[in-house]
Amino acid sequence: KKLGGNKTDRFFGLALDSTGGFAVVGCTNSKGAGNKDAWVVKCNYKGEVEWEKTYGDYGEEEAFAIDNTNDGGYVITGYNKTKGNKNGLVWTLKLDHAGKVLWESAYGGDRGGGIPTDVGNAIISNSTGYTVAAHTRSFGAGDEDMWVLKLNMQGDTLWTKTYGGKEEEKAFGIINTDNGTVVAGYTESKGAGSEDVWLVGIDGEGELLWDQTYGGHSND
Repeated sequence: KKLGGNKTDRFFGLALDSTGGFAVVGCTNSKGAGNKDAWVVKCNYKGEVEWEKTYGDYGEEEAFAIDNTNDGGYVITGYNKTKGNKNGLVWTLKLDHAGKVLWESAYGGDRGGGIPTDVGNAIISNSTGYTVAAHTRSFGAGDEDMWVLKLNMQGDTLWTKTYGGKEEEKAFGIINTDNGTVVAGYTESKGAGSEDVWLVGIDGEGELLWDQTYGGHSND
């Protein structure tokens, strides 16, 4: 299937549902309200489009990850440059089964630098809410840190934690485990050299349980 228009349109993540269908999430320049909008397309098990929605305003918005919720809807995360911060905030939206926005929240600071400052790259739901794996230039120990945000069912922040050293760290994947969460990304502050694959295990309050790097002297 090809979806989109005559400008740049991209998908970054997907979530399966109980019927064999799926929802894909990304961004579109071909449609929507602004320069670049977050975009969700819901398809049935044959890949036929059931509905599609764009989310955003006059500025720049992208969504990188989506997960199912226990009420049959979805939660997505990415960044938003319209919500009072031209450099970008972690942006999370809760959608119902038809893509209607039930709530949205933005999180972050305003360090600047001309690139997205705080970006949500992965999200996962559980019985207590949602956990977002992100990276931030607004908080933490270094140039850019891995950032994990725990939200309740209404999108309110329960806690946030940064992980990293004086160099650059980012998070791109997240899973729930029996005793907490594992986050996957990369680090420049430790390991064998340059960017190394980095796995971080945390408990239910975000406290570090363990971390491990993988890679060689070049970028991994």
